[in-house]
Amino acid sequence: MKNSSKLLTKESPACRKDYRMVPCTDCEPLWARLYERDTSRPFFCDRDGIKKYDLSEIGYERRNGYSCYNNAGIKLLKSYEQWKKENGR
Repeated sequence: MKNSSKLLTKESPACRKDYRMVPCTDCEPLWARLYERDTSRPFFCDRDGIKKYDLSEIGYERRNGYSCYNNAGIKLLKSYEQWKKENGR
């Protein structure tokens, strides 16, 4: 499932990079790493394993050191389109 946002890097008060999600209408799609199976709603977890539904609710270490969102789905979609072309589908 794609998301119509992008990851924005900004400096935190401690002069460290800090990622936040911001709306974006002309960005490539992003997919969350984790989704609820029944609702397809993205979620995030800190080391305590408690589900959070907003990236800003998890700690700095997880928000910035773990790929919560990525664009890996684009490569998969391109491969699938190539596969369909090669297999006459």
